[in-house]
Amino acid sequence: MRFASRAMLLSILTIFALSLTTHAIMPPAPVEWYTERLKIPIPDAAKRARPLFNPQIQADLDEAALKRPRNTDNILLILVQFPDHLADTSAHPTSAYHDLMFSTGVIPTESMYEYFQEVSYGAFAIDGFVTAWIMAPQSYAYYVGDDYGMGGYPNNSQGLLEDCVNILDPTIDFAQFDNNGDGYAEGIFLVHAGPAAEESGSTDDIWSHAWYYEVMTADGISTGRYSTEPEENMLGQLIAIGVYCHEYGHVLGMPDLYDTNGGSEGVGTWCLMGSGSWGALPGNPERPTHMCAEMKRRLEWLTPIEITGNLENLVIPPVETNPVCYKVSNPLNPDEHFLIENRAKIGFDSLSRGDGGLAIWHIDYDGWQADQTHRYVSLEQADGNFDLERDMAGGNADPRTNRGDAGDLFPGACANDHFSFSTVPSSVSYDAITGIVTIANIEYYSDSIKADIHADPVLPIFRVMSYDIIDTLTGSGTANFNGDADNGETVDLVLNLSCDGVGASDLKGTLSTADTRISIIDSEADFGAVDHNTYIDNNASPLRFEVLSGNSDSAVTCNLHIDADGATQDIELRININRQNILLVIDNNGSNWSGNLVEAMYHSGYSFDIFNTAQEGTPTLNDLIMYHAVLWTTASYFGQTTYGASYGDCINASELAVFTSYLSSAGRLGLFSQDYMRDVGYNTFNNTYLHINGAMQDYKATSTIGASGTFMNGFAGNSRYSSFLDYTDDLMPGTGALEAVFNNPQGQTMMVCYPAAGPQRGTYATTFSSYGIERFDDASLVQFLQMWLPWILSNTNVEIPYPISPKNGDTVFQFTPELRWTASEGAASYHVQLSTNAGFTSIFKDTTIMLNSVMWADTLAEGGFYWRVSAAATGDPASAFSPAAYFVRGHIDLYVCGDANSTGTVNLLDVTFLINYIYKGGAEPNPPQSGDANASGNLNILDVTYLINYLYKSGPEPLCP
Repeated sequence: MRFASRAMLLSILTIFALSLTTHAIMPPAPVEWYTERLKIPIPDAAKRARPLFNPQIQADLDEAALKRPRNTDNILLILVQFPDHLADTSAHPTSAYHDLMFSTGVIPTESMYEYFQEVSYGAFAIDGFVTAWIMAPQSYAYYVGDDYGMGGYPNNSQGLLEDCVNILDPTIDFAQFDNNGDGYAEGIFLVHAGPAAEESGSTDDIWSHAWYYEVMTADGISTGRYSTEPEENMLGQLIAIGVYCHEYGHVLGMPDLYDTNGGSEGVGTWCLMGSGSWGALPGNPERPTHMCAEMKRRLEWLTPIEITGNLENLVIPPVETNPVCYKVSNPLNPDEHFLIENRAKIGFDSLSRGDGGLAIWHIDYDGWQADQTHRYVSLEQADGNFDLERDMAGGNADPRTNRGDAGDLFPGACANDHFSFSTVPSSVSYDAITGIVTIANIEYYSDSIKADIHADPVLPIFRVMSYDIIDTLTGSGTANFNGDADNGETVDLVLNLSCDGVGASDLKGTLSTADTRISIIDSEADFGAVDHNTYIDNNASPLRFEVLSGNSDSAVTCNLHIDADGATQDIELRININRQNILLVIDNNGSNWSGNLVEAMYHSGYSFDIFNTAQEGTPTLNDLIMYHAVLWTTASYFGQTTYGASYGDCINASELAVFTSYLSSAGRLGLFSQDYMRDVGYNTFNNTYLHINGAMQDYKATSTIGASGTFMNGFAGNSRYSSFLDYTDDLMPGTGALEAVFNNPQGQTMMVCYPAAGPQRGTYATTFSSYGIERFDDASLVQFLQMWLPWILSNTNVEIPYPISPKNGDTVFQFTPELRWTASEGAASYHVQLSTNAGFTSIFKDTTIMLNSVMWADTLAEGGFYWRVSAAATGDPASAFSPAAYFVRGHIDLYVCGDANSTGTVNLLDVTFLINYIYKGGAEPNPPQSGDANASGNLNILDVTYLINYLYKSGPEPLCP
């Protein structure tokens, strides 16, 4: 009963005299359809708290959710106009509404009858009667008031219903519209003259809604549930079937699945009871989308197939033509489960964005649709961008409101073929106790989807979540402690794995590669025991390899062979070696939209490091400065999206400050963001560094072309059909900038580079693209990178050295410690600075030297020091300084080496002092190292003989540590 009650709370309005009121209303029109009408609010009546219900209404709704005995509902359309608000009866006669509702093969976009026949697999149909246009006894303003027709009776649609029924009662037998014999006429549509408020935004228009009101007729039948719809849209055209289908869903007992509080988009266009009544694309209410699997289940149009074990290579047919979906329940909570259906581009779903795919619905009967953190029905969006959780701020106030895109289904535009406890989105239960299911190897299979569904895994399914290079060992070269696997270093490799499949009592991994640039020293890792839905690493048993080459043109491809209690799995692993010249910063709200960019970078012939802001936060200057170039992408993330709502700018103030510092140090930055100009707008940074004077926002770019006579000459890029929504800007370049890429054929500038003559040594270079390059198809993206990367990397300075010793955080015990750093290829000299503060405003030493090490003669006092180094090639500007390394010169006890008894001289008494300490329990030398004459680290008889040789046999002087 709890579940049925929730449906009622979301679906109807209790009679005003019996209880509190709430309305089931039509979601606002997509503003992409009517862009001139913005800031349309959701009526307050739809935002009220959960009401109490009359028991009769509750029982009636429960019954309404069942199939009718005849599987056909007889419905009544009442066409009503007003003395002050006339209908266009010649353009919209009764026959037009009859065809709209009940015809077969008459309307190219199909009728409401044909819609319900498709979504119910022929199990449910509608038939009925359309009245002639009747004249209401009161004015339109009388019924509408200033509250969308949902004010107090009789100045509302209830009063309008009552007046219409009284006019028609003498001529219409209302008993024919009681479809389940309960004494109520369920299917009554009040079609009012003019458009509806969900399009017009005016409080002086009726907002389409489903409500409840009892008017007893002469036939002994009472009205009950009814709905209101408009005559026409804002263009004066006959209203499409979307609003009728949505409101009749309420009559059938289905709840609203958009967020009635206006805090998000609910399930978006992926269900009729969300905003699917407006169609999958903006402005297609004549083609409403299918109901989601949960609504069809409630109407008994399909029965989910329960999975408690595992199904390999499962082929899931399109749900548009086959009543098939699968269910995996939370073993700890029977009210929570996933419903899995294949939404293909077929029938009324044919206009869906992208290529269709697997819809994974998170269902929880304890959820509430207005709570975007714990909904009753929620779509797990494969792109991980959670656009449907964005706040529409009281209505579709912004054309960027996203009600569903090509990345929402699996694998979808992001090619996401895996769903588990460790993915984004994840299969973790709402209470965060368990991962409910693992769905792997999701792929298109003609109109079907093929996947492996594991409710109780018996096979190993491991994923490499991350890896760490531990470069603290010394191979043929010297360890530099920079976290990279550099030429000559022997390094340890620690992998972090997720266990998405069956656990293991003894998990082992074997590393192999055909790449001769590394030599694997220890190929076996013992991970130990691991449980399902947990993470594990090999920190206690690292893999080990030596780097044999300075080549860093591409990552080393390895194979990790997993053995989990005898069951095996092979995982491809890419490992970077040597310092990378390019840093790819993925700043896309933690989504999966940049996966194709990562793959294209690998295929472009360049190696690179990745910095993900969702995992690592805002990078600092030290994170960027060691790279010749930074490619920064925001993909589909935008912050200033809707009226009154902000999720933070796609580029925040801290990031702009880092950009400024990096470019001031002669950095090279490529910023690719279709949302930057909108979020941030015109500012000093744009003028000074990006050399952009302004932009015309939000035009569409599907084909692009490189500017002739530039380094992009010959480039022709195509956008993926299945990509994120397009909001490219037309850029206005500033002085000295190069227009490099245009929209084709319209000619808007979408990429600007500075300087026009190309990057120069010793100064910054920038590229800004208002086109999100993840929108390119695969071939275009690789071609783009292969043309842009050589430009941004041209004429680079000598490589910045990296401090080796003392490294950051070290404590040294030498009066004059040696400072060492990595050698930069082509460097003729190095500039080293030592300071007592991080800002280097109090510099203690400032030296230019040709070697990659220095030891000053002056003694360092106890305390903390910062040091940094830059490099310069002959005739070129110096590089930027390296990140500063901080070290502490520790306390050093002063002593004479060999003076074990602390008298200030070395003589025979020191020999006897040592013998007493070693053999007779005498006092320890102070400090102990004063007696360690041979610097072995131990005090023993060898130090005694060493002193005797020195004193009496002309042996070497004592060494001491």
